[in-house]
Parts: sequence; structure tokens; C-alpha cells
Amino acid sequence: MADLTVHVGTVGGAFASLVVGAGDIASVDGSLRADVLSRLIEQGADDGDTVWIWRAGMPSLHDLDLAWMSAAVLAFGTHGRVLRGCYAITWTGWLDIRSGDIRVWKRLRV
Repeated sequence: MADLTVHVGTVGGAFASLVVGAGDIASVDGSLRADVLSRLIEQGADDGDTVWIWRAGMPSLHDLDLAWMSAAVLAFGTHGRVLRGCYAITWTGWLDIRSGDIRVWKRLRV
């Protein structure tokens, strides 16, 4: 398993992020995920309303995606804010975790 990076903020704008090392991913429970996201909300842009997770693998729904989205809903709710987007990004595409929409691409090797 590879590292996972979680970002909170505005895509293409201001955001805060944290890298979770591959060896630590299994030990991060729901409470810790919510605490991490809450802190990232406090550090990110005031109007940032999106969470995106950069992870290894395919852009298909994963238990880990749902776990981070659940924590994001809790953290945003705690701050009185609405989570407007939650995505998983991989080398081959992205997944809208809330709707299940997937976009894939092929990386050109030069």
C-alpha cells in the first residue's frame, strides 16, 4: 500500500493537506480521521468546501474512500459547514465518492 494524502479546501485554490504514511493507514480510525479533517478545515480556506484524497489504486469505490467521506461529513458538520464535494484521485482517474461518478484516463509515457 502507498501513502494517502487528504486535502481540504478549494480545488485549484487554497487548501490544507496531510500525508498519511502507508504504514499508518490501517491504524487511523474514524475518530482520528474526523480530528484530522477538522484540523485541516481550520487550516484551509474559509470557503473551501471540498475534500479530495490522493491514493494508490484504481478510481473505483473503496472502503477507505467511504471512511474518509464519513469523517468529512462529521468534521464539516461540527464546523457548521456543508461538504460540497468528496473525491478520490488516482494516477488513472478520479471518483466522486458521493455520486459514484468515475472519470478515467490513460497516462502518456514520453
